[in-house]
Amino acid sequence: MPKFGQRATWLLKQPWFWIVLLDLIWEFLLWPLLDSPRILYPVLPVSWYDHWEEFAAFRLYGFLAIGSGFLVLSSLAITISALFARNARDWKKAGIVFGCICLVLFTFIAGMPPLGRATERARRISCRSNLKQIVLALSWYADENGGAYPPDLRTLSDTGVLSDEAIYRCPSRWRPNPEWSDYEYFGQGHRSDEAPFLILRDLAGNHPGAYRNLIYSDQTVSSGRGEKK
Repeated sequence: MPKFGQRATWLLKQPWFWIVLLDLIWEFLLWPLLDSPRILYPVLPVSWYDHWEEFAAFRLYGFLAIGSGFLVLSSLAITISALFARNARDWKKAGIVFGCICLVLFTFIAGMPPLGRATERARRISCRSNLKQIVLALSWYADENGGAYPPDLRTLSDTGVLSDEAIYRCPSRWRPNPEWSDYEYFGQGHRSDEAPFLILRDLAGNHPGAYRNLIYSDQTVSSGRGEKK
């Protein structure tokens, strides 16, 4: 047991140990939060969800990038100090330097951001595209049914007008939604020959914070906090 304690104490005193530990935290705990911030929902109060999602969508990337840069510089500093170490010679010194170089490479790879990750801005554009496709389908349905809009969005899918159910889901939504669609529909009882009115908008929680996309019956799109007009 004393030997184990001595080894543990020695390990905790090594700078490279803390670099590797932080690399693992960055790679397996923090970077995944960019795409799956809902991982923290079980430990966060519900009232914090909006603030956390806003931070994850627009600030977490910068925080992680700065942290990754710091880890890379730290591992480089360890490598440089190993090159000029006086208490190691020949093969021992070469082994230490090689290990430090491996540490630099591991830190760089662990600190790289996930490739191919869609940003929140890209998701918002994709969401608006979904809304436009749904409104086009609603207009087609109305033209085929005497100008009357369907009672709900499910009718569009059931009648084959727009059967791709992925279109009815917001690509930015992280929270689970038991409803069939992620979009709120206001067209029931309206007709296509009426003055433009709000016909679709994001459900609360589709996007980080209070942001929502809104689209009117004339296909005009706006964005904001999503109050019904």
